[in-house]
Amino acid sequence: MFLRKQSSGFYLAGLIAIAVLGFVSVQNARAQSTDLTGIAHVALRVNDLQKSQAFYKTLGYEEAFSFTDNGRVSVSYVKVNDRQFIELIPRSNDSQPGGILHTCFEVADIEALHKAYVERGLQPTEPKKARAGNLLFVMHGPDNQLLEYTQYMPDSLHSQSRGKHLLPNRVSTHMIEATTPVHDLAAERSYYTGKLAFKGAGSDGNEM
Repeated sequence: MFLRKQSSGFYLAGLIAIAVLGFVSVQNARAQSTDLTGIAHVALRVNDLQKSQAFYKTLGYEEAFSFTDNGRVSVSYVKVNDRQFIELIPRSNDSQPGGILHTCFEVADIEALHKAYVERGLQPTEPKKARAGNLLFVMHGPDNQLLEYTQYMPDSLHSQSRGKHLLPNRVSTHMIEATTPVHDLAAERSYYTGKLAFKGAGSDGNEM
């Protein structure tokens, strides 16, 4: 994940990258595990859902399923592989900002992760079953950016799509990085390393 410094709505110099390549171990120094298994999805708010779906289709990524509210699609789940998705969320009014909304991390034991975060003084919501059928909790970073964590359940819509919607012309079969804008890079680095147990990976200290 790249954390881009943001000021007055514009991206400035400075990146923090959080890359989850296959499996990333971010173990707590104590016994309680904070292991993540990868990036589950990245959510994007788009101006034109059909054009966005068509664009990703040209890259080899097909919609696995979607939700409809009030007669219109509210979120489209575009499939990268059996464990990774891109959520396309259409704007419902002009005041909503476009672009990246949040990143969701997959975890094998969501209750253990939730307990570890609470012990670290964080305030995650209680894990609960989300609309698609997976367990989910959320919390907010220093810039109030949304972070999601999910544990796939056997009967969820994501699990039911396994082996399906995997086009042979996909330009890549794995999502390894995601980006989010931030205002204070130092505060974000401290948060991700001190609270979430990530480790710096880039020479400039902005890649996690």
